[in-house]
Amino acid sequence: MSIEIIKAIDGIKFSVWSPNEIRKYSVAEITAPETYDEDGMSVQGGLMDGRLGTLEPGQKCLTCGNTS
Repeated sequence: MSIEIIKAIDGIKFSVWSPNEIRKYSVAEITAPETYDEDGMSVQGGLMDGRLGTLEPGQKCLTCGNTS
């Protein structure tokens, strides 16, 4: 079994964000105690807010537009 290297990674840098950086890159504030409404849709401002990404196959993220 051969493995083709597509691209080598030269390095990775990790760091801890400051409180100001966290606020700068935040996309949604959690303000609602509900996660889903009566129809099973995620509540904006809840823990399952669509701006935080998606868990369902084929569903688009409301922040970046990518699918899960």
